[in-house]
Amino acid sequence: MAVLGILPVVQSQLAHETQFAAAFAYLAQALKPGSPEHTRILAVKTGATERIELTGGAFALEQAYVSKPRAEGKYESHRKYIDLQAILAGEEWMEFTHVSRLVLKDDFSAERDVLFYQDLTAGSRLRVGPGEVAVFFPADAHMPSLAIAAPALVYKTVVKVPVRA
Repeated sequence: MAVLGILPVVQSQLAHETQFAAAFAYLAQALKPGSPEHTRILAVKTGATERIELTGGAFALEQAYVSKPRAEGKYESHRKYIDLQAILAGEEWMEFTHVSRLVLKDDFSAERDVLFYQDLTAGSRLRVGPGEVAVFFPADAHMPSLAIAAPALVYKTVVKVPVRA
């Protein structure tokens, strides 16, 4: 199930999983104020996403966006990748639930590695702020980018780590 915490805690919980090495090395720099990665992410224009290739088939999506009302959110999950979502500035709600609790809404898009589901109002909710990392596995349907009180600017990076075959 999903994991949430500051990077050292998340690293300790997933230390036995070697597939996360590149993601953790990148996130250590991305979450470090003043680093080139941190500075680059904070320079992303609102509404834009920049893809950064990492090693081992992993990649990061560096983003800046305005969080959205819950009514505009969608539950999603992925088959090929594990999401590590890290907030650099701003905060948001992220809802999640096990995929077995949801009804599929759209067919799987292999190209985008995403499934979308019908809404469920009984999911769990995480408040994620600067320096925190949320990890969502293929069984974790998640609805990120939700406004806390009102829409606000968020700077985030989402690291996609390939699922082991």
